[in-house]
Amino acid sequence: MAEVKVLRSKNLQESSIAIDSEAVETVVSEADKIAARLAARIKTTKTPRQQKKNKNKNPVPEQVNNEKISETYDKPDDSNDITDEGMKLHLQLLAILLQIISGVKRVLEQNKEIYKAIHENKAHGSQWVHFYTGRIGPLCREVIKSRQCDKAKDVWAAMFDIFGEQNLSCINTSAKADDIQLFKNSNKTKEAFKCLFETDDDNILPYIEAIKKKA
Repeated sequence: MAEVKVLRSKNLQESSIAIDSEAVETVVSEADKIAARLAARIKTTKTPRQQKKNKNKNPVPEQVNNEKISETYDKPDDSNDITDEGMKLHLQLLAILLQIISGVKRVLEQNKEIYKAIHENKAHGSQWVHFYTGRIGPLCREVIKSRQCDKAKDVWAAMFDIFGEQNLSCINTSAKADDIQLFKNSNKTKEAFKCLFETDDDNILPYIEAIKKKA
């Protein structure tokens, strides 16, 4: 029974991989068809001005008389110019769409093997998650914590350099309102507070630069 299950899962994986590759090839072929249709449309599309030139080459007698009459009484307008600009914009958009389709096709062809590999690895996804949460994840967290402590020490050192170690005291988490007010009004606190607004010749805050260099 175990061998039958293994063969079934293997056959399912192979069939799903074949389906994925067929889907990619279908998308690529459809992109080719759309690109060919758009290219043919760009070649065969004519602007109103081009159509008018073709009519002028082989005019119909009645149309010639009507055109002479209309040229005599009608005022010239720029409607053809406007429609020409609109058609040019339309052709430009079609050309851009062709470029997008060719880019999508190229990406699909280049990453076909990657898509297959991703699909093949889905079967081992649960094993990978279990392995990561059990062994890799805790090690990564320990490294991050150690780096955080190192950076915090560097920032503390920079603050002592800028504000003066003699002016900075430890934070008293159990301080009362009177103690906090006394801390605010002390000369040491005021001297350290002035450093927040001191700038160098380039109008840059030194304490920010010091912390950035340390961190």
